Amino acid sequence: LNGTFGTDAFSAWFPEPIHLTVLAALVAGWMWMRAVRASGERASVAAEAVVAGYLGAIAGGRLLGLPIDFAHGRPVFSGLAAFFSGEFVAYGSMIGAFAAIAVLLRIRRAPMLPYLDALAPAFGVGIALARVGCFLNGCDYGLRTSLPWSVRFPAGSGPFRDQVAARAIDAGAALSAPVHPTQLYHALSGLAVFAISTWALRRPHRRGAVFALAAGAYAAMRFGIEFLRGDVDRGLYAGLSTSQWIGLGVLALLATLAFVRSRHAARAATPVAEA
Repeated sequence: LNGTFGTDAFSAWFPEPIHLTVLAALVAGWMWMRAVRASGERASVAAEAVVAGYLGAIAGGRLLGLPIDFAHGRPVFSGLAAFFSGEFVAYGSMIGAFAAIAVLLRIRRAPMLPYLDALAPAFGVGIALARVGCFLNGCDYGLRTSLPWSVRFPAGSGPFRDQVAARAIDAGAALSAPVHPTQLYHALSGLAVFAISTWALRRPHRRGAVFALAAGAYAAMRFGIEFLRGDVDRGLYAGLSTSQWIGLGVLALLATLAFVRSRHAARAATPVAEA
């Protein structure tokens, strides 16, 4: 971006892409606490859950990244720095964060579903900001394309190195071949989650429905975007990426919960015949 616009502003704002990821986490946490307070639940519990979510995100993202590191023969256990410099998986961070939040809410005996509903818009904003960080870093890039909005990354970036290794471009080139900006597609999906969940929160809804809608929408959009990804560091099983399999699991779980909930509601509404 600095080279494109002839400025050093982007480096001044975010010297490292991880800074934008941290900003995403802070903004999402702040938004969630405000939403919880507005809903009448305890903001102090949300503050504790935010910290738990941060820790869970780090643990989950790193643990789900270990199989990728092992597959590439990386010495992840040679030291603390090597361990935390390995692969982080976004879905792992989300699962770890939600699991830690659920445990914290359980410990504090707080009603889980209202807190999760309040989290949904913040979840979308966090995705959007974090994925802009991915774009600045050049990771999670897309397949080659000739579309007008394709992007070319500079020499030394992830896309450039992978294309050189695949002999798709010359090592002396200044830029990579044009690829889909899938990081920005992911960012747009985060904004869509924010818009959908904000709209749903303002309408009559059952507890947990807004969070389920946000999770389902994200899983569906993520599943589709994955087909356009071109980075080579992803696990592929039976033609689908790890994230796509996780997304299918999320959608299956949500469908099962919706079915069970509807059955319970139908039974509760059925009058009991008198003897």
